[in-house]
Amino acid sequence: MKIKKITLVLLSVLLAVNLTAQVQTFRLDISGGAFMGSPIPDYTRWYYFSFEKGDTIGTSAVVLENINGGQIGTEVIDAAWKARTDWDMAFHATDIRTNSGASGTGESASLLIADTLSTTPLADVFTNLSEAPAEGYVADEVLSGTFIFGMTSMPPLRTTQLSASKAAQGWAAFGMGASGENPKVIVFKTATGKYAKVYLKQFIDKEEQKPGYIEFDYVYQPDGSRYFTNTAGISTTPSPMIAVYPNPVSDVLNIEVAEKSDIVIYNLTGTIVKQRKAQSGRVSIPVSDLVKGSYIVKVSSNKTSQAHKIIIR
Repeated sequence: MKIKKITLVLLSVLLAVNLTAQVQTFRLDISGGAFMGSPIPDYTRWYYFSFEKGDTIGTSAVVLENINGGQIGTEVIDAAWKARTDWDMAFHATDIRTNSGASGTGESASLLIADTLSTTPLADVFTNLSEAPAEGYVADEVLSGTFIFGMTSMPPLRTTQLSASKAAQGWAAFGMGASGENPKVIVFKTATGKYAKVYLKQFIDKEEQKPGYIEFDYVYQPDGSRYFTNTAGISTTPSPMIAVYPNPVSDVLNIEVAEKSDIVIYNLTGTIVKQRKAQSGRVSIPVSDLVKGSYIVKVSSNKTSQAHKIIIR
């Protein structure tokens, strides 16, 4: 009887480890009815998400101040939610914020790994990302632009200032002549400093073409390390080239390696345009002086050689 009980406990532990290691898919319905006969997402609330819970944990209503003529205003961040550390991301229609910087008091931050302009399929980028980069994360800041609020009112209320994640900005758009999605792979720090890789995939329902149907895949590392786990519950072994980001890139390309490596960047004619020798860790290579277009990054060590395509824009 005692052996049977121990066996059951071990099976339970193994099952729990396996479940935490799997890729999770989260879907959030924030569709908001219709405006002037067209379907719209909900522009009136923020929805707060926790990686630890794997779900939303509450909402807050949008409040605006400094409204000018009923059309231009500045959002007032909910003070109670800003002070909480049990949420990591929040969604308002196509906008995403993290519990950091101007948006919250947590340790959250975000780092764009790749978007739809990447020559490597985003599903492959997401799957092959075995370790969260050590640096490069950015806390939320006040962004300028036209962000829509209160679409159920006439006329719509708008704000030109919004605190949000710059890495996630533009992942989806909805409006007259601007509807669409720009899927992204982003690594998020949580409010307590842990890591999750996220593949933002969908905002518009594909069958009915209705907005407000958020869907993303993610892997959350609950132990606080930067290593993501595979579906068998075993930490993946970092490859000599752990990460190349951002991609596309316009200023500085970051490459993280686990051992001594040679890094060479070629243009599509095979000419070497940049090369570096690297120890373990991150290497930052300025690329703003290169002609915009596609390049090949080759990383070689004593054990292996890998090549990735990047886009400089």
